[in-house]
Amino acid sequence: MKSKNLKNEKNKNNLNIKNILKTKNIRRKKGKKIKSSKQRYIFNSKSIKSKENLIKKFVTQNKDNISSHHNNKKAKISLIKNDKNKYNKKEKTYLNNSEFNSLKYNEALNQDKRSYTQYYLSLLQTNHSLVCVFYRHDYNSKIIKLSIFIFNLSSYIAINALFFNDSTMDKIYINHGSYIIIYEIPKIIYSSLISAGLNIIIRILGLSEADALKIKKEKEKNKNKNSNIKINEVIKNLKIKFVFFFIINIFLQSIFLYYVTCFCGIYYNTQIFLFKDSLISLSVSLITPFIIYLIPGVFRVCSLKNKNKCFYDFSLILQLL
Repeated sequence: MKSKNLKNEKNKNNLNIKNILKTKNIRRKKGKKIKSSKQRYIFNSKSIKSKENLIKKFVTQNKDNISSHHNNKKAKISLIKNDKNKYNKKEKTYLNNSEFNSLKYNEALNQDKRSYTQYYLSLLQTNHSLVCVFYRHDYNSKIIKLSIFIFNLSSYIAINALFFNDSTMDKIYINHGSYIIIYEIPKIIYSSLISAGLNIIIRILGLSEADALKIKKEKEKNKNKNSNIKINEVIKNLKIKFVFFFIINIFLQSIFLYYVTCFCGIYYNTQIFLFKDSLISLSVSLITPFIIYLIPGVFRVCSLKNKNKCFYDFSLILQLL
């Protein structure tokens, strides 16, 4: 037991000695590292000074080349800025279909590069009573466009009912209730013309694109107090127009509803004739724009290609139909 204890004590002493030696070696190595890092720092500082001297010499020798290069860089930066400004201006002057269609002749020569089909589709998107409801890229309210279409439909039914008089009832009785289109053609024409006139009045009151374009032009031209006054005036006029639109629309719709319900309640057997007449007149009003708007595009495209102002002005008149 004694011998074992002695061995353990010797082993412990040996371990302590080894640890002390290790710590001394580590300290020596650290000292060397510190010395080497100091030497490196001195060497690096000398090399940096020599590099700075070389750069100064190079700059003094090539002053003209450096200044020209710097000026070229400035010129390139200015060109890039000008291109960005041009791009921003192009973004600001974005035009929709109605703006393109209402351009002046000189402006259209430079800006309007559309084909015949694109111009034809633009007329349908802006002027057709049903297609314009689904067209989004304009400054009209979708609710108002939908209410105009409903008013148009109800006006065709009510006005066709107004033309059912005693003579038409006698003809229906003589023909034993058979529907003959030849006798109904005059009524369809008269009802479609009257309802088209009412539709024009309602569209003038309801559609706000012309006023919105005025506001857009005022903002692009001027940013003064006078322009703000003009914009406020346009907004006031729009509010008054919307008030009149809803009053007239609700008033006429209620009269149409009352008259048609009374007519269908009294003349029960003539409901089919009324439905057929109103459906024919409505379908005619929806189909005719597809044919009429083929004509303005011919004059417009020819005028822009051949530079003929008379044809262009005539196409502007035709596109209002």
